Amino acid sequence: MKLQDIFLVSDLDGTLIGENHTIPQRNIDAIRRFQEQGGRFAVATGRSVNSGERYCRQVQPKGLCVMLNGSILYDYEQDEIAKAFFLPPQAWNTFLRWAVRYSRSAGSLFCAQISMSGRIWGMRTCPV
Repeated sequence: MKLQDIFLVSDLDGTLIGENHTIPQRNIDAIRRFQEQGGRFAVATGRSVNSGERYCRQVQPKGLCVMLNGSILYDYEQDEIAKAFFLPPQAWNTFLRWAVRYSRSAGSLFCAQISMSGRIWGMRTCPV
């Protein structure tokens, strides 16, 4: 099998990033060799572009990286968003109704990740 035919994707936290919050040098070296021989490497993570940048710069992905649990496809080579996926505008109203109804009894609150333009990127559980 040719390495040019392989597109390898890795999660960051608990997979590529070790317990000491670093990527082991042997993994960085292996990814570099893999890409030098024609393979393509990318990251898929729940992290934001900014939060994942430090780690992605170390491994220099050659493919689009999946960020924010699939909300953004980011190109670290070009340093730009290749594609962003937004929830529909009506999701905000649904989110607010749901959060008010269930957060009091569940002991947690769902937080929306909102862009500067007011578009919703995604939602996650936040401690109360």
